[in-house]
Amino acid sequence: YGCQASCSIVSLPTHQANCAYRAVKCPNFTCAERVPITLLAEHTLRRCIQNGTFYNTPLSNSYNYIIPANQTDLFDKRRNSAWRPDGITFDGKNFFLKITRKGKKAMWYFYVQMAGSKVEAKQYTATIYVFRTSVGVDGRNSHRFIGDICPIDLVSTDRAAESGYCCVLTDAQMKRVFTEGPSGQADKKFGFSVEVRIETEEDTATGQVVVPTDANESSTDTPASPIDTPASPDQTPGAPQEQEPARPNMASLHPAGTSTDTVDPS
Repeated sequence: YGCQASCSIVSLPTHQANCAYRAVKCPNFTCAERVPITLLAEHTLRRCIQNGTFYNTPLSNSYNYIIPANQTDLFDKRRNSAWRPDGITFDGKNFFLKITRKGKKAMWYFYVQMAGSKVEAKQYTATIYVFRTSVGVDGRNSHRFIGDICPIDLVSTDRAAESGYCCVLTDAQMKRVFTEGPSGQADKKFGFSVEVRIETEEDTATGQVVVPTDANESSTDTPASPIDTPASPDQTPGAPQEQEPARPNMASLHPAGTSTDTVDPS
């Protein structure tokens, strides 16, 4: 993919794990393409992130969980749901907010993935809030997760959760977060909100607080809806943002996220 480096057999594994030209899977749950990390930003901006743009941190967005008219249960265990990633730019790097529900496990997964190696991702901390839109991040039944950021090379959501990168919530917990949409439609909509803050390890250690500004804080009045398909472990609806887009780091070509809806069989 364009790498001109030469190294010994001993150092090859380390180089391959951190090479800027290595091929990585697109962070969009519904995209199976593998692209060189140097082209990942271009690829995701074209079709694989919400609204085709990156946003500054903190990012605050709303989402819709759609229940088809022919579905009797609020949570169908035969279906998975996944939103297209939302793109976030911070410290000259690009990150993805990823959200998915796994039907058979009756669990929801929220995590931030960085377009970088494990060593690079270790330099940052993500704070994820999942909350009822009307009450805010400090309201009743809201949830907060503070943890490490998942590197782009870790593809499996299950492995990301096992490694401690995910905020994991049950269907029962999410039910208390939902806000039911207007009645009168065949399909039912249940809204919820997510806010993400990314900080450097240095900022976290010193207790520095990132204060949002109007230009950096994203909100949405029109949450996106999910798309139903047979259940597979990584897919669901996303929501559009009305935040002023940030400029992605095209020099390093770190990607940014979008949110999309899909449901597949598990």
